Amino acid sequence: MKVQSRLHLYSSKNVKERAYIIGEKTSLLALAEALKRAATGNFGSELVTVYADNGHDYDIFITKDISENEWQNLPNDPSKLNSIETYDKIKSELQKEKAPKSPLS
Repeated sequence: MKVQSRLHLYSSKNVKERAYIIGEKTSLLALAEALKRAATGNFGSELVTVYADNGHDYDIFITKDISENEWQNLPNDPSKLNSIETYDKIKSELQKEKAPKSPLS
């Protein structure tokens, strides 16, 4: 889902420090809907595209598909989680299939 509305996430820097989600109504509603679909869906993951304050788009990946071991050892880079690695691999393979074939291949 791509939403042309601004949203910004501020993570906490320290333990017990507040994190923030700042957004326009449309982007907040799209995020809420994506959270709901990820929580209740069979796949357990959702992607929503929103815009930063400078107008550039970015994706928010939401997933509930994390093993207990991953919860206990969360990596600094979330793209290393199994469910996200799997999603990225499948997406890459699908994009290769959609790419136009070279007449020389």
